[in-house]
Amino acid sequence: MQPQILKSWKDIAAYLKVAVSTVQRWERDLELPVRRAGGKRGSAIMALSNEIDDWLKTHLFVQSREPALTNSLVESRDDSQQLQKEVIITDSLWSRPSRPPDLNREIEAFRVLGREMLTQDPPGVLNSLIGHAIKLCKAESAGISLLEKNEKGEQIFRWVAAMGAMAAYIGGTTPQDFSPCGICLERNCAQLFSHPERYYTYLNRVLPMSELLLIPLYRDNEGLGTLWVMCHDTRRQFDREDVRILSSLADFTAATLYTLRLQQQRQQAEDLYRSLVQGIPHIVFAFDRDGNTIFVNEQWTVYTGISHEQGLGWAWRAAVHPDDLPGYQKCRGTALTTGLGYETEYRMKRRDGHYRWQLVRVLPLKDDQGKIIKWFGTCTDIDEQKRTQPALPGARTKDGRLARNRRRSSLEQISPQSAIILNSKTLQ
Repeated sequence: MQPQILKSWKDIAAYLKVAVSTVQRWERDLELPVRRAGGKRGSAIMALSNEIDDWLKTHLFVQSREPALTNSLVESRDDSQQLQKEVIITDSLWSRPSRPPDLNREIEAFRVLGREMLTQDPPGVLNSLIGHAIKLCKAESAGISLLEKNEKGEQIFRWVAAMGAMAAYIGGTTPQDFSPCGICLERNCAQLFSHPERYYTYLNRVLPMSELLLIPLYRDNEGLGTLWVMCHDTRRQFDREDVRILSSLADFTAATLYTLRLQQQRQQAEDLYRSLVQGIPHIVFAFDRDGNTIFVNEQWTVYTGISHEQGLGWAWRAAVHPDDLPGYQKCRGTALTTGLGYETEYRMKRRDGHYRWQLVRVLPLKDDQGKIIKWFGTCTDIDEQKRTQPALPGARTKDGRLARNRRRSSLEQISPQSAIILNSKTLQ
């Protein structure tokens, strides 16, 4: 998007939504990015909107802790602290009359959320959750802000979900040490703000905010972020009933966020696994508990010339030498029955039409209860070794005859069918 060109003090002040005198003071004291023709003071000035946006993300947040001016209302540090006290009105929650709970509506909302947590992805649950927060709290906006680190290693809050009038600001960020979310998470209790934009000046560019109610999100003593609702109309005020409802919704939110984090970690692990599997120079495959091949890596296609799709299910059998296929299928069937890993050899057709010997190793992948989830295996080309070294007991030479030279080992006694059935722990 092209930056907007601001060609006067008036344009810059309107963009920042402050007085012209405030803009000029920021330019003098806080290095607001303003350009002058020829570098002379008093001559024509110009500013670019994107440069002002970058400046807002750094200068106002940092300088707000200093005596320097940060908006037209703050003249000193003492005034700033006084303004913060006026903006945070949490104590008023306990003096306001509280509306009676609508239990039927609340129970229905939580019933729907419970079902969605079992059937929907976490992002969908979060959107549904803040939608219920708007309805139950009679708010105009709601959202979730999560704590994270930016590229500079600084702690920030990111609006990961939002609905209502604030939906347009999804993805926006605020600094941890200068934001309503930071106050809420630090105090670890509900916080109510009245016109927070008066103190947190960067919110001037969002929407008018009459009241902002936040609840901290924690999981296992770890601060995750905040759940918040907002009113833009001064006629609506939050009360203790809203705090109670949001506190209940916060439990659902924390659980959903925990599930989302686990999914992200699992996906990252799977992506890493796939990148490693695709990079090794061996054929890697996986099959399910019924023996159906469900995965082959790229090396399968490179070596055999057979497409990925043709390597799945039972179509892979076309690449195995017809004389070796019955023995290997019996070997795989035995493993499925016993749950034990195995090692064997067979000939596989290479993309040039030649059959070459492969060393096949397969292990079961089990869950925490010891139940087999799937099987993983590798095929390694050992054709050159087969030409110079004795074969496994019962293996065949390239012309299909049994090899005369048998390798002496303790494995020979348990491998009459050219397969070695081993306990998975042994192979590990």
